Amino acid sequence: TEDRDPAGIEDPNHTPGYQQALKSTIDELGGSILNNQNRLLDVLSRLNVTELRELYQQAEIKLIELTQLRPAIEARIEQNKQEIAAHGG
Repeated sequence: TEDRDPAGIEDPNHTPGYQQALKSTIDELGGSILNNQNRLLDVLSRLNVTELRELYQQAEIKLIELTQLRPAIEARIEQNKQEIAAHGG
């Protein structure tokens, strides 16, 4: 069935509800990133070099912060998977 992995073990990640929620989240993030890119390009076209440098440094800091958050996010996803599995998914 759709909620079993190739070995036949039930996997909460394969349930349609989980997959749909994950896809929605990814779509939202993708749309948000694209929107921010477009806004950034619009702003960049009107900035001078000093402002551009400052914005770039801020973006670098945000990227570092997001990179540091990634393990915590991945750990939370794994925890959610285990909780779903423990409750019969």
